[in-house]
Amino acid sequence: MERRTTWMGSVAMTRRQLLAAGAVGAASSMVVTRPAGAASLPYALTMPAAPAPHPNHKVGKPVPAYDQIEHIIIVMMENHSFDNILGSCGRGSGLTFAGGDTTTRALDTNPNRPDDLHYATNPEIRAFVLPTPAQMVDKPSQAWGASWTQFYGTASPTDGFLSDASPPLPRNSGFVLSDSGQIAMGYYTEEHIPFIRSMAATFPIADHWFGSCMAQTYPNRRFMMAGTSLGQTWNDLTMTDLPANGTILQALSEHGISWKNYYGSLPSTLIWPGQVKDPTFLSHLTGISQYFDDAKHGTLPSVSIVDPNFDLASGENAQDVQHHDAFLQKVVSAAVHGKRWDRTLLLVTYDEHGGYYDHVPPPVAPVPDASKPQVVVKPGDVWAGKSKYVGFGRLGFRVPTIVVSPYAKADFVSSTVFDHTAVMKLIEKKWNLPSFTPRDAASNDPWEMVDLTSAPAFLDPTSFALAGPTIEYQGTRAVSPALDGRYWGTREETDVYPDGGPKVPGKGVPRRKQYYEKRNGTPLPLKGETPFYAAHRAAWEAS
Repeated sequence: MERRTTWMGSVAMTRRQLLAAGAVGAASSMVVTRPAGAASLPYALTMPAAPAPHPNHKVGKPVPAYDQIEHIIIVMMENHSFDNILGSCGRGSGLTFAGGDTTTRALDTNPNRPDDLHYATNPEIRAFVLPTPAQMVDKPSQAWGASWTQFYGTASPTDGFLSDASPPLPRNSGFVLSDSGQIAMGYYTEEHIPFIRSMAATFPIADHWFGSCMAQTYPNRRFMMAGTSLGQTWNDLTMTDLPANGTILQALSEHGISWKNYYGSLPSTLIWPGQVKDPTFLSHLTGISQYFDDAKHGTLPSVSIVDPNFDLASGENAQDVQHHDAFLQKVVSAAVHGKRWDRTLLLVTYDEHGGYYDHVPPPVAPVPDASKPQVVVKPGDVWAGKSKYVGFGRLGFRVPTIVVSPYAKADFVSSTVFDHTAVMKLIEKKWNLPSFTPRDAASNDPWEMVDLTSAPAFLDPTSFALAGPTIEYQGTRAVSPALDGRYWGTREETDVYPDGGPKVPGKGVPRRKQYYEKRNGTPLPLKGETPFYAAHRAAWEAS
């Protein structure tokens, strides 16, 4: 039987079903909606939001100012905020530490949940080092409603909350109050993710790179490819329409600019399934092993999108973050030691914050189009009917972003505001392409993170050292150093109780207790908590 998967948080389905529904089936029968009167026009950029950046240069052709870079590699990981991954790295605008000493516990706090059983002694939850690289299941949350609660500090805003000048509550004060809970305040160190941290210590980082919207994986990745999500706010593959100007990938194809989507489990470009109406689209999708061959032999295309195994090594909970650290080590090392390293720019970013705390409030941004947020309203959804407080006119929370290139600026931190449409801007500037939506038209230029006019600082791979990972990324079980590698939580064991919620027979503590005692043959310690959960609770409750 084929293994069932939740691809980047989507509805569970088999990989075979997903490929059939999202690719082969779509190519033969999908009805792709396009603007009235546009059927006979090219698929991409029929109505540009802004003209090509170089008016005296031919559209779709390489601009000489960027000739040193011939290969752009985009690696988008999943579900971590800047403060969660790089907040304690000592570079850029990170967490706050007494005396700037990042070896101490960060001072940042968020109000605790009033229904927490320990609220009286812990009214504030302080940021804390996560005790294990194994993440909880379904916690924290980056869903549309949870993200807006995290931003406003409440799920019941009034009109006063719409002003950034003097809101009634501090921005970014609702992480613990949201569905994320206390785990949102956790952050990682170089012990958990040694390669990522060494990469951030060596190459330039962007400390004001934000997700494109307050939503999950699919909407943010759609912004990265098209400058809009067309109203999508959750992970769903049934939305087959294409935006008025198509996607950046369609534009690359139309102008003869080579590109590939290398993937570990499934290609992320299928998040815009309407693209497969182009019969050549599937030829651009290939397995991850081909990336390593192409990097080694200098045969990478002009633009590469490199995807991990989304079940094991993307960074999404409940994965062990060591796995995505190891995946990045392999991908980056292949580029650095590849035959065309001297002509390469590799950009690592994350699709959204994953529900983890970040201290920098997301700024406003141009609305990309007339699409209204298509919100899934569930029973008890506190954000139902509050559309005037939410929308696509504000970016999502910050995410880690690192640029790796021979021409990367040494000791450089960019505090320019970016979102994922900056990936489009990177490509548009290089190949003189018009803008797709007002969002990418207004995007700042990430080329500022490299210096193409001076001798490359990182041309010789032996001149800099990056740390190795602590685990092989194909691994399938999380290893918890805090528990001596003996134990890994399951879905039943990592539910939110006992720090909130009713004690329901068969769920919460009783279910975890039954599972743990059956598996280990010993009584469950610490008042019904498994070692996995207890380690986290002890970390956020520690003084």
